[in-house]
Amino acid sequence: MAYVVGPLAPTDLRPSLAAILPDYMVPATFVQLEQLPLTPNGKLDSAKLPAPEATAAARQAGYVPPNDALENQLVDIWEAVLKVQPIGIHDNYFELGGHSLQTIALFAQIERAFNQTIPLAIIFQAPTIAELAAALRHRGESPVWSPLVPISASGSKRPFFCVHGGAGHVYHYRGLARHLGPDQPFYGLQPRVLQGTPSHYSSVRRMAHDYVNEIRKLQPEGPYAIGGFCFGGIVAFEMAQQLTRMGQEVALVAIIDAFSPTYSSSTDSFSPVPAAPRPESSRWQRHAAEIKKQAGLFNKLAYINKSMTGRFRTTTQSITSRLENLEYFWNRLLIHWYGVVKRPLPLWLRNFQLLEVNRHAKKEYIPEIYPGDLSIFRQVEETEEDIAPDMGWGQLTSKSVHVHTIPGGHLSLLQEPHVQQLAQLLQASLEASHSSSLALLRHPQPLMEHND
Repeated sequence: MAYVVGPLAPTDLRPSLAAILPDYMVPATFVQLEQLPLTPNGKLDSAKLPAPEATAAARQAGYVPPNDALENQLVDIWEAVLKVQPIGIHDNYFELGGHSLQTIALFAQIERAFNQTIPLAIIFQAPTIAELAAALRHRGESPVWSPLVPISASGSKRPFFCVHGGAGHVYHYRGLARHLGPDQPFYGLQPRVLQGTPSHYSSVRRMAHDYVNEIRKLQPEGPYAIGGFCFGGIVAFEMAQQLTRMGQEVALVAIIDAFSPTYSSSTDSFSPVPAAPRPESSRWQRHAAEIKKQAGLFNKLAYINKSMTGRFRTTTQSITSRLENLEYFWNRLLIHWYGVVKRPLPLWLRNFQLLEVNRHAKKEYIPEIYPGDLSIFRQVEETEEDIAPDMGWGQLTSKSVHVHTIPGGHLSLLQEPHVQQLAQLLQASLEASHSSSLALLRHPQPLMEHND
């Protein structure tokens, strides 16, 4: 909630604040006052500010109550997660202050309440309770939702297609899409497993093939502008390969803070997954033995090292590492259990499973040389000094690599304030690629031949 003194309307304030603040800091409610209450000393008297309950009715001048039990249940969930009351069925989720962490909690509760698996990305297409309720009512009647998620579908420019990271979600691209401006269409690509379908991809090439088919339904012919964050950068690279082999022009391949799949570095977060699974009959025994092994190692972790001053310290880093290992194998055991009892995985386990599938796909991917330019957008805060500036991508192209650096860390690259600079650099690259495509139309070059 924000208190405003002056003639500024919330409809004017919210977009301006959204452009400079992360989602969770944009006030859900604006209360207009003639003047702020002050103490005799001239300081703000917060005790005299109107309480949220007193201003809710004013905020909800266009409040529409729920029409049935389904909408009423959704209202209860939204109000509990967003901590805003009352919420009408036509109130916009983003204008109420919803952000990425709340979205995950929101959909986890919806899945438990209605026993339906729905993708987080539907919040872009159904940002109100009325629209979300309609999607839930017709879930069984609707075709499988497309991996293509319209984060910002309006605009006259060439669409930009951005592949998900290792966790599979595209929600965190909302800030990037917003900073690119209302005239830039922005579509996220997310795997079908997050949309409730049981299948998932076992390789980068299969994933790229599916995504290429989806973007060509929206944009049948090139030039294409594609990109991806982290693991998504590798998938975008393979998509560019496949589009080029089809004879399509790829104007921009934007790889956002991703090492090339052939690059060896201690900072690469992808860890190996066993390539050859053991017989199904021994899986339970393997999980039980591994948990027993990990639990037994805790007895060796409480050792202490005596320092020069005679003080003691514990090796917390080792303990954290073992806890992560134990959590990993426990999650694998749970996934197997859900399969045995034939129950759908909860949202957090689907995320874990997808991350493991993507890690394995990245490990098995053998890339070919790409006959075009690559644009690398990399963070500089968490990388080591000896890391190649192009993050290993120069070895995978026969043309140029354009490297752009942004302050911040790997995850904060898509968050305020760093996402603003990322958007500026990406927008410049999109405009440059558009100019290059126009020049190519005026002076066409013979197409390169590619062997499948």
